[in-house]
Amino acid sequence: MVFSAVYLTGLVISALLPAETLYLNLERTLALALRNSPLAVEAKLERKAGVLTAGRGVAGIMPRGSVAVSGLKGESGPVWEEEVTVSQTVFDPVVFGGVISGIINAGYHSESAREQSARLVLTVTSSYLNLIRARSMLAAAEKACVQAEAVYRLVEEKFRLGQVSRIELLRSQAFYQQAELNRLSARKGAAEAMNGLVAAVGLRPGQTIVPTEELDSAVPEIEPEQVRRQIERYNPGVRMSRKLNRVAVLNLVAAFLRVLPTVSLFRSFRYADTVPPAGYRQWQEGAVKNDGIAISLPVADVIGFVLNAGEALISARRSRAALVRARLELHSATESAIAGYQEARQRYRQAVDNLRLHRELYELARSQFQLGALGLSDLLEVEAGLAQAEAGASSALCDVYLQSAQLGYLMGLSRTGEQAGN
Repeated sequence: MVFSAVYLTGLVISALLPAETLYLNLERTLALALRNSPLAVEAKLERKAGVLTAGRGVAGIMPRGSVAVSGLKGESGPVWEEEVTVSQTVFDPVVFGGVISGIINAGYHSESAREQSARLVLTVTSSYLNLIRARSMLAAAEKACVQAEAVYRLVEEKFRLGQVSRIELLRSQAFYQQAELNRLSARKGAAEAMNGLVAAVGLRPGQTIVPTEELDSAVPEIEPEQVRRQIERYNPGVRMSRKLNRVAVLNLVAAFLRVLPTVSLFRSFRYADTVPPAGYRQWQEGAVKNDGIAISLPVADVIGFVLNAGEALISARRSRAALVRARLELHSATESAIAGYQEARQRYRQAVDNLRLHRELYELARSQFQLGALGLSDLLEVEAGLAQAEAGASSALCDVYLQSAQLGYLMGLSRTGEQAGN
């Protein structure tokens, strides 16, 4: 009941909070997402998990202490025993393998956190660019709808005066209704893009973002071979698979080294009396100190040795196969991303040429209209085409940046302005 009341109170407060509009460029949006997004929190926790994993591995070679206290009642009377033991591993393949595995696993967690951060950057960048494109399409749809309505009203008046046929009236009306449908679709797309970006950034309900980024129209070419080398070297997925493969190979070696003896040094203090010691001095005076070396040789655990070695061998082969699969999948994703970027860049150039032609056509149509050689409806249709061409060029430019963001994700870029390998 208390939880429900708190939850409902939170919903009411969120509903009563005023809507907040944030005017952000892409860099500030990414910085906000790296602070607020749950995925960013997961990445931070993943890094902390890596530190704990490394600490757990190193803890295996640290001195260990144990305390045992027992009270017995024998035929001669009660017996009170206390024993404190401190041991230090000198040689143990399992322990030493665990130390190295812990360090490698810490690197795995670090790469996993880097992959999550890179995925967050890709998601936010894609959502931001989709919002820019959706707003551009909405603006074009709004303009086309206004122009289509103006054409329809003009033709409707001409039809009333008997200057045009009913076919012209129906054609203009159908054109106007289609423009309204396109506007509704564009509004839905803009709302979906906004919701996607707000969710990716981790904003509270009621907050909206207005993109202020001015995309650079100078889209550079890429060197495919250089991109391939960077992705192959810095991709977090392959690096994680490589570290898991190293751990599996190390575990395989450690499994075969278990036939060797384990060596450790120890020092123990044993106190035995009929009553517990009255204090530390009495315990120190009555305790018996023993220093020694412990050697353990697993000569009788043949079945356990064979099973452990078999499991380690299967794990090593599985991890090797996973590494090969990750490399093949990365190669396929890399080639697709490079081809996608080159295609998007070519489509943007064609969209720019198409926009240039529509602008030239609009200037010519306006001149003809001023001379009386072109009707208003034809001029408005040309203007609608120009608006669509402008929206198409903006959408094509967003596609180029989306493909560039995909390449950055494959390289593992997890911060704005980060270079591969940092």
